[in-house]
Amino acid sequence: MNCTNKEKARIEFRSSECQVIEVSLLQRKHLSDLFNKCRDLYFPRLKTISESIFKNAVIEYSNSIPKILDRLIELDPLNVSLSVSANASLHYIFRFRNNKILFLETFLEETKSNDSYFELYGNEKKLLYASKESIEDGMQEVAPLIKETKELEQSDIRNYKQKSCIPAN
Repeated sequence: MNCTNKEKARIEFRSSECQVIEVSLLQRKHLSDLFNKCRDLYFPRLKTISESIFKNAVIEYSNSIPKILDRLIELDPLNVSLSVSANASLHYIFRFRNNKILFLETFLEETKSNDSYFELYGNEKKLLYASKESIEDGMQEVAPLIKETKELEQSDIRNYKQKSCIPAN
């Protein structure tokens, strides 16, 4: 089959786009598996509080984890953690390359809707953001705050590497 350079470029572009999608899917699966292992380890503790809290946690987790993962993939966390507390809350902690830490806590309720709280910390434990939000809205709000410095640091690193690779005359 003959094709022009423009058609070749389009095919190559689509090919590289598929590669990016595959990497994201792998990362998503890895993070999802990690969260599921944490869930399997810690959720049984919630049964000691009540069966309805346990069921609520399973529903909350099932509804929120896809929304968290959708945003988390683009933020490239270094560490993630999920745990539960004795006061019936889910705790997510995410650490990023730019020394930012996101703490997300969802309080599980038996008779009303669950409440989620976000806290984003920067260097020296400086509070950058705190709010009570839905999971989707909160992740949307913190994503640019996390990415902002990360992108600057990555470009600084690239510039440093380029400068250090210039041979001396």
